[in-house]
Amino acid sequence: MDLTDFINVTDSGIMHLAEAKSLTFLSLSGMKLTNVGISALKDLENLVELYLDEPQLRMPALFI
Repeated sequence: MDLTDFINVTDSGIMHLAEAKSLTFLSLSGMKLTNVGISALKDLENLVELYLDEPQLRMPALFI
């Protein structure tokens, strides 16, 4: 799923993606997300490709 530059999608919107268990590709580049939103994706076991470009994110959010 390519959500690149969807600047109106927030952390709460991203949390809904956590239910998409078959998601394998996700691009969140250009969005204003925090570690709270990104950490909601940690249980997407089929996610193979994830693209982010936000400097304020800390990658450990995906591994907590």
